[in-house]
Amino acid sequence: MEKKKDVKWFHWQYLILVLFLIFLVAFVVKPGIVGYTVYQNVKETNYSLETYGQQVNTLESSLVSLKANLLGQEKLVDVLQKQASENKDELKICMNEREKYLLNSQKFKQETDLLNEQLLKIESDKISQVKEKVEEETVKLNDRLSICQNNLDIVEDNFAGFVNNIARSVCCKELVDDPTINSFEIVNDKLVCGSDLESSLTC
Repeated sequence: MEKKKDVKWFHWQYLILVLFLIFLVAFVVKPGIVGYTVYQNVKETNYSLETYGQQVNTLESSLVSLKANLLGQEKLVDVLQKQASENKDELKICMNEREKYLLNSQKFKQETDLLNEQLLKIESDKISQVKEKVEEETVKLNDRLSICQNNLDIVEDNFAGFVNNIARSVCCKELVDDPTINSFEIVNDKLVCGSDLESSLTC
């Protein structure tokens, strides 16, 4: 009976010893090694612990500033994307008008061709009058088409400018994480940043 008690006591002592060793390694030896390693790293940089701590504080302040700046950039991107969306709607309206004018122009040309055939059967003075009217209408239509084309060019230039601004805001931010980014393009109404794409990127 006493032998069994001794064996049990020996097992308990062994278990307590193991737990003590685990506690010693986890809470004394490991922190000591980590602290010594950090101390050696700081020592190799030729900085004092005070200077090293100041640099860490400076880096933390810079990180806070960068986060605030990033938040501001994200808000700016949202505004630019909203403006680009509005300009895109204007561009679609102008393009629809341009298509309408082109269809009207084609229809007018067909009517003019038909009219020219009929004019061959009319007296020469009436032919002159009708031709003058046709030319006047053609000039008016061409003027309207020219104005629409100019407006379309302006809207396209503005839209291209907005796209470039958005690309610089978005892609230049992504460039920090992916240095291979050097260009961008619009795919399915979405901005895509990458390498060797349609438009070159300048940050």
